Amino acid sequence: MIAEIKALRGKRLFQYRDVENTVQAISAQDVNGYIKACMGTEFSAKNFRTWNGTLTATLALAETGAAETERQLKRNINIAVKRVADKLGNTPAVCHSSYIHPLVIKNYERGVTLSDFRPKRTLRLQKIVAEMEIEEIALLEMPKNGTKRL
Repeated sequence: MIAEIKALRGKRLFQYRDVENTVQAISAQDVNGYIKACMGTEFSAKNFRTWNGTLTATLALAETGAAETERQLKRNINIAVKRVADKLGNTPAVCHSSYIHPLVIKNYERGVTLSDFRPKRTLRLQKIVAEMEIEEIALLEMPKNGTKRL
């Protein structure tokens, strides 16, 4: 399907042929309009990037484990932010400020990671339901106050 889309004339990957066989580009406004129509006016593509960035950082910090020193804590956070930046194709500074929920970093600083909500040996992306990954469900269950599950 991607090869067929790339074969269309034009510079954009996201495009289609309309009923008159004219190539039509799909803009960011089109995507956000679709998301708003389906999910509500308070949603946009940024919500999906933020969720993806937050989940990626959460997984990276859980895989890294607890830091034993302040220096290691900062290094681990920087590594996680860099992983998000690589995945989203943005700078670490932008990802840290805009695409990683601050509670993930605060929880990590308190010693709370996704591992506290899911056994580390199974910390891989696996489908349990069509809509969400196991890690996504665990991320939603992480408390806002940073306390560990007993």
